[in-house]
Amino acid sequence: MNLIVAGLPGGAAAAKVFAAARGKDATIVADVPELLAELNHAPGGMVLSLGSDVDFHALAEIVRNAHHAGVPVGLIDGWRGTAAAEDHAHDLADWTATHRPGAAAWLQVSPLTSMHGTYGSLDLLDAAAKDPDPLLRSERRITGVSTHSNGIDSPLGHAVLCGLREAEGETPTPYLPCAAGGPCRAAKPGPDGTLEQPRLIAPRELPGDVLILGVCDGVLPARSRFDQRGGVLRGLLRPGAVRQVITTYKHWRQDEAAFLAACLLADRGMPLGEVVMMLNAAYLADPTTVDDDPPWLLVGDPTTVLDGGDAAPDTTLAGSSGVLRTDTAADRVVLVDGRDDAPLWVAPVRGNALTTWLHAGPERHEHPVRVESVHTNEEHRTIRRVWTSGVRLAFTDRLFRDAAAAMPDRFGYPAALADQVGPTVERLCRWGTMTTGGAGLSGWYEDLAALAAAESSGWAALHEAVQAAFLRLSLDCTPELASLYGVRMAPGPMTEVRCPYCASRTSLVQHHVLATGTSRTVAHCDRCADLSDTDADLGLVWLDGPGTVTPGEPVEYRVRLGHWPEDGIGAMTGQITLRQLAPTTYDVGPCTRMVDVGVRRDLVLHWTPPRTLAPGFYNLGAAVVVDGGLCALRRPLTVREAQA
Repeated sequence: MNLIVAGLPGGAAAAKVFAAARGKDATIVADVPELLAELNHAPGGMVLSLGSDVDFHALAEIVRNAHHAGVPVGLIDGWRGTAAAEDHAHDLADWTATHRPGAAAWLQVSPLTSMHGTYGSLDLLDAAAKDPDPLLRSERRITGVSTHSNGIDSPLGHAVLCGLREAEGETPTPYLPCAAGGPCRAAKPGPDGTLEQPRLIAPRELPGDVLILGVCDGVLPARSRFDQRGGVLRGLLRPGAVRQVITTYKHWRQDEAAFLAACLLADRGMPLGEVVMMLNAAYLADPTTVDDDPPWLLVGDPTTVLDGGDAAPDTTLAGSSGVLRTDTAADRVVLVDGRDDAPLWVAPVRGNALTTWLHAGPERHEHPVRVESVHTNEEHRTIRRVWTSGVRLAFTDRLFRDAAAAMPDRFGYPAALADQVGPTVERLCRWGTMTTGGAGLSGWYEDLAALAAAESSGWAALHEAVQAAFLRLSLDCTPELASLYGVRMAPGPMTEVRCPYCASRTSLVQHHVLATGTSRTVAHCDRCADLSDTDADLGLVWLDGPGTVTPGEPVEYRVRLGHWPEDGIGAMTGQITLRQLAPTTYDVGPCTRMVDVGVRRDLVLHWTPPRTLAPGFYNLGAAVVVDGGLCALRRPLTVREAQA
């Protein structure tokens, strides 16, 4: 593969260091548009030295153009200054692999963890055991880690991969409160009330010559939420111990099969730049991400090829939850989910694309409950609102029951709801067929009005019980609702909007929850991650208020609904939540409610940041219930130091 070295003015010095070491000339261009023009006409791979000024949006444009032009690209890390970039360029030019062939894969959250073991050249590690030592002791040259991240820390079993351990006496800012002397956000209160610190692992302790980090925000470009000096990437690019790193610069949706395929194909000798191209092609092949920006990139040399590995391993990985197989006839990975026998194929095809096929899931089951009628008076609106709320309440009831079954030690189905929700949902489903088109013209109208009035009389008490249970679920158990209802979910259409907090690209994906006939809308920002998970009828729901607060100074946030229900709102409640430490230390604002609102109005949530709150970056949340439907909201928040 031909290799071109190019750079922007801020990265010129490092570009020239790398080019000279490879006996090449560096092409220095004036700005990003000129760099994109070079990309579109490149005859081979490119190593780019971008300097420290390229931000998230410019990096997204570069990665997107490189992918669609079919040009494998590698980056020199320039976001920590010229000296660090020159060190990286020098070490990268002389890079060689030293570990033995093979791949070790750690999947932090995956049904495949039950299938751990060694299969030919692949070590699938037992992440369910929560012990990261087998990962740290691996001697394989490919290390694949798939876990959650914000670019500066990541859970590894019971331990935490901590970028602050690479700061070497520096104080990164902006950063999490720990950089300013605050507690580690993964600390947990012990039996005596004191905080128990987790085991902290420095990123440089990760083994391997090539690291495939399936994490969000693996690269922190200019003007990121966090200082690159405390990033995970820094520890993998230490002078004298530089690794080739395949990771992402944004938030993305995990594809286990594509991730494992990348580990195997890199070990077999596929150029690392082409491995990245295939990962991005697999990501974009998903119907819900087809219009998205590709997330994967390489910090390294795209022409790097590992030799001496197993050219065509014939291994089969089998277990209760699935099968992973490599085929000697072609580079192919097949993941079969044994729960519904739905095969997911991931295979390189012509043009170095990684293509996916997913077997169709169960049919969507709908329970129509909306009223279409000539009646427009307030009584009829109340009927429609009650029955629409019944569908949302059916989802809420099922979610609470699934949570109680999945986490019996942390969440129990609320006793206050046991005698109310079930009978209410049953009645609404039984009578729901009467509320289809024309029901308001029939003799059932008075019966429906009477039943709606009966349901409404206990609605306020029921709503308060739902709010209390939802708050407990979102704080003590899991803030991600989709982790509970996702197994019964069928992805629907996606629309693109701008993030209300940072103006980055945000996808609104509608999911159909098969068990209850409900639709949910999940808003996901490339920079801020998940923003909301709400009933689909409400659209994009967000928290309008200050992005920076001072401990002890009261603030307020308005809950903005993207779509106001045409029949108004019977009851809406909400509370601000701030998770300080995982999983049990948090601050909660007072519960605010409004009832029987016919015209658009914002729910105003009040909150006073605790005076003990350490300065740094947080995710501010809100648990909101709209007529029985759950809305999980999240926004970025910076806490400034309190004035003396």
